[in-house]
Amino acid sequence: MSGSFHPLPDHRVRLLPSLFKKRFEVNQHYVLSLKTHNLLQNHYLEAGLWAPMGKPEDIHWGWESPTCQIRGEILGHWLSAASHIYAITGNQEIKGKADFIVSEVGRCQEENGGEWAGPIPEKYLEWLARGKAVHALIVPCTGI
Repeated sequence: MSGSFHPLPDHRVRLLPSLFKKRFEVNQHYVLSLKTHNLLQNHYLEAGLWAPMGKPEDIHWGWESPTCQIRGEILGHWLSAASHIYAITGNQEIKGKADFIVSEVGRCQEENGGEWAGPIPEKYLEWLARGKAVHALIVPCTGI
């Protein structure tokens, strides 16, 4: 269809000095400010590479808490943001951090026997198959 809009590749877009550029820079700073170990904490936990005692300081809490059934979700969002920032800016620091994180998820997968790379227990899938509710996984709705 002629005249329709088509997305441009990230590397073809440049923000000029503006509120939008300032917001992008704030977001880039935030993405870089998150500590690698904290982003990986739940992958490390599931791989047996981290075993916190008590209530550890300086980790992500809330949905990222080791006791939350949806823990680890932030890492996917972080990697998506980092990949877009790298595509737009060529920022080598964020690329290096993302490359390291991906390699560490691979290391966690190896520690889990080479198959499971998730930040949640693999047994959640078994629970779901038995009909047990698991907040981290979508359960089909049977009606409204």
